[in-house]
Formats: sequence, C-alpha cells, structure tokens
Amino acid sequence: MASDASANGIGVQSGLSVTTGAAVALTLPTYTDPVSGALLSKTPRHALIGIEANSVRFTVDGTAPTASVGVLLPAGSFIDWTDAETDYASNIRRAKFIGISGTATLQADFRG
Repeated sequence: MASDASANGIGVQSGLSVTTGAAVALTLPTYTDPVSGALLSKTPRHALIGIEANSVRFTVDGTAPTASVGVLLPAGSFIDWTDAETDYASNIRRAKFIGISGTATLQADFRG
C-alpha cells in the first residue's frame, strides 16, 4: 500500500522570477540541523508548480532550456508532480526554467 507522501507539505517558493536571460532552478526548502546548527536542504519528493504572467520552457535532464529547447508551458499552466506513487525528487532538483517572451513568475508547493 502506498503512503500518502504527497500530503506532507515541507515548504513553498513564492515569486521565483524567470527571465529570458538565463535558466533558473527551484530553491529547495531548508531547515537547521538541531545538532550541528548547519542549514540543510530538504529533498521534496513532490511539487506543484504554477506558471504566471508569461510562458516558460523547462528541462529536467540537467541541461539548460532555451527559448526553443525544453518543454513549453504557457502562463496559467502548472506542473503536477504530486502522484503519491512516484518519487519526483530528481526532477525537482534538476528542473531549470527560462522565460520565453518576458519575465514569468513561478509558485511552487513542495511536499515530502
């Protein structure tokens, strides 16, 4: 039986600006280790990412998207990596975005 891992919110990223100048990655949630005091990244397994204002292209293979390379997402669309049966951690860590015709804004909700 699968756990409902996608129901455990572990952070958000609000207002990530995605311009036409350079590809950007998501900023993963962080926490402070109670023993060492070090700031560490959490590794979300799921995310819901909304695209606002302008279209973007994205890749998840480690390469940088361009205005003509990568999956095109129009403004108002979203990426739904919330299926509880699938671990999307690699996609979330490697996702890169670039604006197509102006600055877009991404909103991300990360789940454990």
